[in-house]
Amino acid sequence: MENELFFGKINPKKIKHKRSIELEVQSESQKSAMIFLEIIREKFPVKIENQKGNVKNAVSIDKMVDHLKEKVVLQKGEEERFYALIREKMYYKVSYFVKLLYNVNGNPITFTDLENIFYFDDFLRTSLSRLLPSIEQFVKSSLNNCLLEKYDNDSLIYLNEKLYKHNTESNKSKLNDVLSVCASEISEVSNSNDAVKHHIINHGGNIPLWILFDTITFGKFNMLVTCMDRKVRRYWIDYMKLNCQYSDDFEMSAKSLPSHLQTVQILRNSASHLSRIYGKVFTYNPGIRPSDKYWNKISIESFNKPDPSVQIHSLFSGLISAKYFYQCMSNTEVNKWNKFIEKLDNKMTEIKYLNSNGYMGFPENWKAMLLIV
Repeated sequence: MENELFFGKINPKKIKHKRSIELEVQSESQKSAMIFLEIIREKFPVKIENQKGNVKNAVSIDKMVDHLKEKVVLQKGEEERFYALIREKMYYKVSYFVKLLYNVNGNPITFTDLENIFYFDDFLRTSLSRLLPSIEQFVKSSLNNCLLEKYDNDSLIYLNEKLYKHNTESNKSKLNDVLSVCASEISEVSNSNDAVKHHIINHGGNIPLWILFDTITFGKFNMLVTCMDRKVRRYWIDYMKLNCQYSDDFEMSAKSLPSHLQTVQILRNSASHLSRIYGKVFTYNPGIRPSDKYWNKISIESFNKPDPSVQIHSLFSGLISAKYFYQCMSNTEVNKWNKFIEKLDNKMTEIKYLNSNGYMGFPENWKAMLLIV
């Protein structure tokens, strides 16, 4: 006798915090059954293949300081500040910045040198946390306005497949998945967002485009953009550039647009989640083509052109992506960006042992490439 195939549905909301769930299922022959599902969750210690070793033992803060004092020279009165830095910022992070001090001449590294590089990273992180949300607001607003203008103010245009790549089953499946994820987020925030709740109750659950974009995360917005047809992205790029006074440097194509958005997203998330910015190799991959002017403009004395596999994951390439969007924004926003670049320049000239090329991907002419003029 062949096994019958049973069908059932699970609401993801109902299994979020449960260890097990009972599910009623039914076969094509209308035969019903109850099945019991145990939800497997990750637990500590985390398991992967080929593990070895045991937990690393903690050491006292005195031993931590003693270890770092072998590499950092403390002047009179600095030991208390050294202890405070470790207590407030964590030993692991402080010790990593000791490694990042680019000391090619073998000169003694002082506590002031360490403190300067540490708070330079703080400056990068806080500046990006302040600057990058403006890009999210701008791209969501500009795409909303572009689509409403192009498609006769159709507030549900995001549900029309003509907006998206839909020539293969894979494309259709991906779009359905992304729309489902967006719908789930709308549903989740409905109790705390009055605008969303209003449209669910009073407009049959139909969420207009502007409410959708304002509600979903930057990551989900970018997922939706990735599904869009290239001609739609091209409309959007043209729309962004309409009021752009600084478009000579704008090398973003319909193909590369999603990668630049994801680059800004990853850079913003890194800054928001207290991740190290200085010396970080980023996971983004902005679509900067070998033929783009970007590579020809970079001036680095040690070699003619940087290694793309390294340069593309640097802080500098992330800032280039951010600049592309900022140069399409208002003069007020452009001035904010340029003030950041000027302040960055001032700080970099003050700090010893800064490896701006190796740890940040900055060429010699970085300022000229990042300023919007």
